[in-house]
Amino acid sequence: MPPRSDGRARAAGDPNGLDQDRAHRGDGPPPSAGAALVPAPEARAALRTADALGTSHPVDVYVERLRTAVSRETTERKLDMVARVLAELWPGSVDLDHVRGARYGVPWLALTPVACERLRSALADRWAPATANAALAAIRGVLRAAWLAGAFDADGRDRLFEGLRAVRGDRAYVKRDAPASPAPPADAAPSARAAGSAVPAPGPAGGPLAAGTPMAAQGPHRGRDAPIAAPAALSPARLAAWIDAESEGEPGRHLETGELAALWSCAGGDEHPVRAARNLAVLALLYGCGLRAGEAVAIDLSDVDTADEPGVRIFGKGRKRRVVPLPFAAVAPIQRWLAVRGRAPGPLLLPVLKNDTVLHARADGRPARLTPQALTGVCLFLADRAGLPPFRAHDLRRTFAGQHLDAGTDIATVAQLMGHANVTTTSRYDRRPDRARRDAQGKLWMPEPHGAPA
Repeated sequence: MPPRSDGRARAAGDPNGLDQDRAHRGDGPPPSAGAALVPAPEARAALRTADALGTSHPVDVYVERLRTAVSRETTERKLDMVARVLAELWPGSVDLDHVRGARYGVPWLALTPVACERLRSALADRWAPATANAALAAIRGVLRAAWLAGAFDADGRDRLFEGLRAVRGDRAYVKRDAPASPAPPADAAPSARAAGSAVPAPGPAGGPLAAGTPMAAQGPHRGRDAPIAAPAALSPARLAAWIDAESEGEPGRHLETGELAALWSCAGGDEHPVRAARNLAVLALLYGCGLRAGEAVAIDLSDVDTADEPGVRIFGKGRKRRVVPLPFAAVAPIQRWLAVRGRAPGPLLLPVLKNDTVLHARADGRPARLTPQALTGVCLFLADRAGLPPFRAHDLRRTFAGQHLDAGTDIATVAQLMGHANVTTTSRYDRRPDRARRDAQGKLWMPEPHGAPA
């Protein structure tokens, strides 16, 4: 194995720490922007042998091995967000306009241990720990796929992974001085995979991702210098994805009972009856069952039972299945939606067209399953019509936990309903106002101090 280069020499010749330790990637310069990340034909053959579904790019290899379509789409979106952060840290090194998405414009094999450390710090500054850790896990998955292809040895992999270790901390202490990404231009064409990806602002000056091998010269990114579009100018899907991207790291909020009542009234009073039925079903699942947005859109018609023991079968995180009972008040909205949706097999939640009809299949024949971002779009739509502050789909899950805890439900039972393996995770969803904590402190008995004035 070639010897490791001296750290002081690296610091003098490579201030960004991005051209060091090339030994673990083999001889020669790092790959250019358009080069494949898998360096040799035998490595590509090894990937195919390793059940890579005929693909050779590490991003494809990693994403295709994920279990569900929702997981794959979420991971692709996270990798696109990482690409934008890398573009801010090292301008000119990432092709944000890559035809297949920004994640394919990242020269992943040019990452070094020091670069990984800097990237990890940037993600920790911008996002909540859980969001940053999800992105770091996706990066590790891509690099692990490259390692399996023989792109570098185990020692190089371990040093990269050390720089991509998990972030610790509480989301309440996320730094707020990190640069934010502006909204995408209103006329940007959405795509099935990258719809709603915010266009980053020009990043600070810095060196290329791989010293000496910057990306090919290119003009300004499409829409990169465009003015920030007002949210009202965006389509609901683009607006939902922009809100999700801009609010990464922001703590969720707990909806009060008055806000919930206003949401139900607004959804049920919609002048479009089909859309009203669908939106009520969305609220019934997100709040009434405390589901994740990804779990809600993954429900099929066969997973729902509204008969003697109403409930929903959920395929949740960690490939774990659970059955969540439907509360009595949620049965009627689900039945109302089923009456207009019909009993055709397929996804439970479907898009509703502008003419107030249900879309069961897309032009290519695939089922017209809603996305998690579409559920956030429904929440934003209802919040706007009801005159409430914007909220995300996941905030209804937080409210579900808070309402149960307010009602005295045992936290272990709430954890089971939410699909949490540990009650500590459930306690983080308790977003009740500080009033509840003050009330609890008021119940604490303390002795009177000696000699207290009457």
